[in-house]
Amino acid sequence: MKEKLKNMKNEKGITLVALIITIILLVILAAVSISAVYKSKIAEYAVNGAINYATEQEKELGYLNKTEDKLKELEEMLKGDLGSAE
Repeated sequence: MKEKLKNMKNEKGITLVALIITIILLVILAAVSISAVYKSKIAEYAVNGAINYATEQEKELGYLNKTEDKLKELEEMLKGDLGSAE
């Protein structure tokens, strides 16, 4: 029994104290990181970028729809010209 207790004392491992210290350090690092993100307005730039992207995507879709309509008109004109030539 005494040998078992000695072996447990000599074993290396993570203690509860080391675990608590690690968690505290991670919380501090997270707080500093979040603070830095808000001070540098990175989140604001990301939101503005997403809004601008959506706006430009809608514009592009409009251009593509107009182009598709023009191509359909040309196709109809060509079908009409080919049909009258026969």
